Amino acid sequence: MTSRIVDFKEAHRYSAWPARINGTAAWAKRVQSADENYREYEEDIYGPQLRIWEEDDALPGGSPARFYFSQLVDLADKNNKRQNIHGSTSSEWLCSMGNQLVVMDFIEANLFYRQVVVRRLSEYVRGRNIVEIGCGTGINLFNLASTIPCGELVGCDLSGSAVAIGNGLAAKYGVSARFFECNAFELSEFDALLQMESEYVIVTCHTVERVGTTLVEGILGLTRKPRLVIHCEPLDLGWDDDMTAWQRRYCELNGYCIDLLAVVRAFEELGRLRVQALVPRMFGLSAFHPTSLVAWSPT
Repeated sequence: MTSRIVDFKEAHRYSAWPARINGTAAWAKRVQSADENYREYEEDIYGPQLRIWEEDDALPGGSPARFYFSQLVDLADKNNKRQNIHGSTSSEWLCSMGNQLVVMDFIEANLFYRQVVVRRLSEYVRGRNIVEIGCGTGINLFNLASTIPCGELVGCDLSGSAVAIGNGLAAKYGVSARFFECNAFELSEFDALLQMESEYVIVTCHTVERVGTTLVEGILGLTRKPRLVIHCEPLDLGWDDDMTAWQRRYCELNGYCIDLLAVVRAFEELGRLRVQALVPRMFGLSAFHPTSLVAWSPT
């Protein structure tokens, strides 16, 4: 993996976001409803992927990893879409490691991000039943299954197309995983759909940023609570540094929620949960939106 440190002034060569953050380039604030989130993922992302999967499913051999890599290569070729959403201007991708901005190849950055997430999750979920809320097509679950011993793997997502791909991959490649549709904005049906009789852990990855922190209360209200909850999410760490200021502005412009840590701490003070781990700024695939990890258990 090759990376190069850049400063904020130089970063504009690789992303439109520095100019948007400092106000020298226009950007309309994006706040999406649940329906708008659904349409974005179902119609723009997972719907087209399902059509590709249906063609790929007829091919012999392969693995979930091959399917995901083919999707990544396809994404790398869609420069116009990347410019609109992420501000990318070339195959060099602006990321962040800790407090530093770095430039990496787009494909290498994505693969490295997935490695970081799986490595960190592996520390907490080895041998356990894992339920991911907002799993998409199941990339994190399949990566975990190929890396460590796991119990039952369950994924839920709002997108029916994503769920269809996940179940298709599991069936074709013999992975013990199942996927079902569930609205993370409202977990009232989650208990009945989950059908998990034994102990399990819940994982989220960049789900709370869209759904909001009501998900924490929803999990605490489940009839059968998880043993552990692990969030790989952007967090406002409350630090007085440039990255925190950039992140707050980036999330304000995109309508993303980064208040998860404060909400978890508030529930901890009420005695409803206990924080077990905090790993700040593991990696920022979007430079000003770094992924952190916070794990907690219901009391």
